[in-house]
Amino acid sequence: MARAPRPLSAAAHASRRSRQPLPEPTPATLALGDTYADPPPYFRFDRSPLPVTAMAADYLPGHVTQPHQHPHAQLIHAVHGVMVVATAEGQWIVPPTRGMWMPGGTTHWIRMVGRVQMRTAYIRPDAAPDLPQRCTVLGISPLLRELILAAVEIALPYAPGTVTRA
Repeated sequence: MARAPRPLSAAAHASRRSRQPLPEPTPATLALGDTYADPPPYFRFDRSPLPVTAMAADYLPGHVTQPHQHPHAQLIHAVHGVMVVATAEGQWIVPPTRGMWMPGGTTHWIRMVGRVQMRTAYIRPDAAPDLPQRCTVLGISPLLRELILAAVEIALPYAPGTVTRA
């Protein structure tokens, strides 16, 4: 069964699924900062003390994120639309059949080609120490796609070792 499209508002989606306050960022992750004047919606996800967090963000055609970085690694995936992900190392075209692995601390920006429904997971470095340390394009299998979508729906905060559906 096809999923209904999400509204073009990351903040609305995050507030809908967050039944409880998110854990506060730690002092170490707050010190990392980025180029945004105000904390963006991902701020409490990418600096969370939880091992894995995920969020949805939908963008209009032509949107370009400001250069930024995350303290946790990021798996960037668009369930709809195409992204051009750029770093100092290069640029990658990322269609819905692919995802971009972005190691923590890597400055990057993303240009949306058409309307993009991005679903992204943030992975704390110690939660998966053997994952790549360089930017990598990955194939997104149907199983991985569904795991990403399910992770986005998990209400935060969750207790370590448990998962409950909202």
